[in-house]
Amino acid sequence: MPLIADFGSVRLLPDGEEVVAGSGHAALYRPPESFGSQRYDRRGDVYQTGMVLYQVLGGRLSYTDITYLNDEQKARYASSNDDYERSRIVDRAIQERAERQELLDSSSLPDVVPAAVRRVIRRATAPSPDDRYQSASEFMNALNDVLGGVGDWRFADGEWLLHGAKGRYRFQPGETIGRFVLQQNLGRGWRRIPGMGEDIKARLVPLAEDLAGR
Repeated sequence: MPLIADFGSVRLLPDGEEVVAGSGHAALYRPPESFGSQRYDRRGDVYQTGMVLYQVLGGRLSYTDITYLNDEQKARYASSNDDYERSRIVDRAIQERAERQELLDSSSLPDVVPAAVRRVIRRATAPSPDDRYQSASEFMNALNDVLGGVGDWRFADGEWLLHGAKGRYRFQPGETIGRFVLQQNLGRGWRRIPGMGEDIKARLVPLAEDLAGR
């Protein structure tokens, strides 16, 4: 369940109201429809929770302003000595990317994050509020529907480990660049699973989860 950790931007939604005025800071997490209006509704909360979920699962989101600028914007940014003008350039660039749904790079998510979870994140962060989950409960239900089929992956000591009923599984680099081997630990140390060759990590994930669930 999402928990509020920073109360600086919280606004109370009055009874009977659907929209509330909000802060204009934190452009990176601002729903696209709120850039001009500075107004938020529950679907904006869904958008922001989807952004955070993406990061919690390992997705990369740069906090370097210039990352989001195109060549023309970079030139304007570099020629300006006014901090306010620079912030406007950055905010506009972020807005344009958010409206095209190009802020989040799903390829930066770990291979152990399944396609179904990626689809939930993409819908939660859709540019149009009408295309998102319409409430927190609908968002949570969608996550619950897909999480039942996700393995118990845990990141420890710099690697992903899959915990199963009988043991643990991990990926190790193979002899070919970009390929991996699947190892198993049934309590007697790590060993390569007999009969398996090298493969890309994404294709090994469902195999590992199948073995772990047996």
